[in-house]
Amino acid sequence: MFENTWWGTMTRDQRWPVVRVPAQDIDCSGPWLLWPHKNDAVCRSLAHVGQLSPVLVDASGPRPLLVDGAARVAWLSEQGQDVYGLNIGSCSAQDKAMLYIHANIHRLSLDADKVRALRFFAQHDASHIDAVMQVLGLVPHSRPAKQALAWLALPAHWDTYLAGGALPLVCADILRLWDAHDLQAVEAIFQTLSWSRGLIVQVLTWIHEVHVRDGCDVAQVLARADVMDSVQANLSPKDAMARIAARVRALRYPELTRLEQRATDTARVLAAGTRWRMVQPDQFESDSVELAARVRSPAEVQQAVAELVRMAEHADWAAFWPGKEA
Repeated sequence: MFENTWWGTMTRDQRWPVVRVPAQDIDCSGPWLLWPHKNDAVCRSLAHVGQLSPVLVDASGPRPLLVDGAARVAWLSEQGQDVYGLNIGSCSAQDKAMLYIHANIHRLSLDADKVRALRFFAQHDASHIDAVMQVLGLVPHSRPAKQALAWLALPAHWDTYLAGGALPLVCADILRLWDAHDLQAVEAIFQTLSWSRGLIVQVLTWIHEVHVRDGCDVAQVLARADVMDSVQANLSPKDAMARIAARVRALRYPELTRLEQRATDTARVLAAGTRWRMVQPDQFESDSVELAARVRSPAEVQQAVAELVRMAEHADWAAFWPGKEA
């Protein structure tokens, strides 16, 4: 069936015989059926026009083994109908998985699907993983390929976080650095929360930097930031993630956080009752402060100027520039 290498292409003159079997007689339990089978669009098409393309089966045994076409078989089985298939004959699980990937090449845009395929081949024969990555559209030694391989070092059930959108593949760069105890500690923040790519990369980076800086394990970092309190509190997911991020950031940058809080509190006092807004624009890389006011008429300009004059006389300006003379 295949050329010399198990991942090779079909010979050009390969012809598979067509078979017709009752759908309910087909064994759809093969581990090479890598990705979710349910497809409402396929079901609607079958109901409207019937089966237009054959499934792939290995009909060499007493019961046909499905190689591709689970959604079609499932719907036709419910209807008590027959299935038309191409009999690829007997071949290994790896061959079946590779055929399945080629038959579903159109859906290889999802990182979770690529990781699931790589995990299957890593468990069965890791010696040809580079060839599998090429079929999956991952250039060997590229950053996405390295991240996908790093993800395989995580427990298999973590694939559900990737598939569910709770955790992006890029996080493998950090997670691969942690041991099983650290991974178990941080897992709680993915079980009920789905993070944006940018925010979770920041949070994990801060956790790792505190972990390295202070020589403590990840569980201790999370405890110091009261992360579990945020997870278990009666908060919306958005608020819970915002609180976790703020507390972990404060642990990573305690002095910056202190300065930001002091500036916020001082600005609130100085600008109270005025139209002026005060911010520190560059994370305290300088000692400047920005003031802005929105006005809509000459009268409001005059009011804003009067407010600014009163603000200039406020004693709390010293909190922005301690040690500087007025």
